[in-house]
Order: sequence, then structure tokens, then C-alpha cells
Amino acid sequence: SLFSRHRQAADTAVIGPLPSPRLVFDNNSSLKCTIIDIFAGNRPGLLYAITGALVELSLSVQLAKISTYGNTVVDVFYVTESDGRKLEDADRLRFVEHELKQRIDSFIRGGLHSVVI
Repeated sequence: SLFSRHRQAADTAVIGPLPSPRLVFDNNSSLKCTIIDIFAGNRPGLLYAITGALVELSLSVQLAKISTYGNTVVDVFYVTESDGRKLEDADRLRFVEHELKQRIDSFIRGGLHSVVI
């Protein structure tokens, strides 16, 4: 609760406003995995929220590259379905994108206490 009370003031005072999250899906750059690039505001616990969402979506992370640039993170996940296939179904891709964006937005607005696992 202490973190929650002071987080918003600290975020804007130290690192400025957080950018809106953006997700990019790539099925062409890897033979075996779907690549998900996530650009979002830097916040302690964001990676936990993202990986929790990936687990709930039954995605297997084969490789992750995590980078921070000032108040922005660029997290890249090489993922497969639980059976080892790429995410190729258009409806499934839209659903995964929607769920990840919703989880990131919820986390940015509410912090760790908003993450339901």
C-alpha cells in the first residue's frame, strides 16, 4: 500500500509521463516462434504482469530480450503455443494482443495490486 500511495507522484516527478503501450507481432522473422515486441512505460513489476498474462494465455516463452530506455521498456518475447506452434490464427492473434494490452493498461493504471494471477 505504501508503494501505491507514492507511485504516481514518483512516476511523473522522476521519469515524466509514461508512453502508451504498443505491441507488434511478427511471424516472419523466426521459423519456429511468433515474436511479440512490447513498448510500454517503465514501471517496477511490469515484466511480472506481462509474463503472468503470457502464462494465462497458454503461451510458452522460448526467448525473452528485455531492454529499458529511460522511461520506456522494449520487451521482446519469442513465443509459441503450448503445442510448440507459432500463433498463426488471426483470431487468436487478435485475442492475445487484446489481452496483453488490457493487462499492461491495467497494470500501468493500478500497479501490482491490479494484477490478477
